[in-house]
Amino acid sequence: MFDLADLTNRIARLDREPGNPTSDIAHFVSVISRFAGPGTPGRPDRTVVSPSDADALAAESALLRRIERVTPDIVAGPLSAAAQSWISTGKPSHRPPGEREPSERHFIPAFGADLPPSAKPFDVGMFTSTGVPSMWRVYLDLHGDSALYPRPWWTWSVTAPPDVDVYEIDGAARWVDLVTCHPVRHDGLLYPDWAAIARRFDAVHITMRAIAAAQGMFFSAPDGPVVAPFWDVESTFWLRWRFTATELVQR
Repeated sequence: MFDLADLTNRIARLDREPGNPTSDIAHFVSVISRFAGPGTPGRPDRTVVSPSDADALAAESALLRRIERVTPDIVAGPLSAAAQSWISTGKPSHRPPGEREPSERHFIPAFGADLPPSAKPFDVGMFTSTGVPSMWRVYLDLHGDSALYPRPWWTWSVTAPPDVDVYEIDGAARWVDLVTCHPVRHDGLLYPDWAAIARRFDAVHITMRAIAAAQGMFFSAPDGPVVAPFWDVESTFWLRWRFTATELVQR
C-alpha cells in the first residue's frame, strides 16, 4: 500500500492550497480521495510503517492546523455529540433500497453481530459526520453524482447524550491501540474486533488528523501488522443506538 514517502506527498498536497475553512475541507476531501486505491503500482501489498512516524508527519500539516483553529472537534476531537448528521442516499440498482430515516428499529448493533474481518464494516451500526453540511456531504458534492450514491440525498440531524462513551481516534497510534486491544487475526493482519469494541464503547470517532495519518497505511505492532483503514472523511461509527432525537434538516 502506501509508505512514508506517500504520506509526505499527501501532507504536501494538503498544504499546497491555502483557503478558508469551507474550501479547506473540500480540498482535504479531494486530496484524501486520491489515496483510496491500492497504492503505488509495483510496490508490495503490505508496506508497514510506524504509527508514531505517521502521526509526526500529519502533525506538520498547516491545513489541519488552520481548520483546527475554527472547528477543533473534527480535526482532533472530542466528538461533538449534539452536532451529528446522517445522510441517506440512494442505492445502486443491484442493491436493495436503504432506509430514508435513522431509527432504532432498523439499527443493527455491532456487539451481537458475527462480522467478517473489516476495518470499516457497513452491515452494522451507523456512520455520522459532524455538522451540517458535514464532510460526508462535501464528499457527496465532489464525488456523489455516480451510480454508487444516486440522489435523492436526505440529511438528518441526530443528537446523542453528552455521556456517550466514545473512543477517539485522533491519529495512527490510537487506531493501532484500538486494534491491538481488540484484535482479530486474518490473512496475516490484525483487524479490529468490532463486536468486542461494541461491548466497551458506544461509538468510535475518526478525526481528520487520523485520516491524514492513516488512510491506506499498514502499521507495525508487536503482534503483527495492523490493517490499513480507508475512512475518507471525519466520521463516527456508532456501535450502539444512543440517539435521543432525529430531525430531517435537508433534502
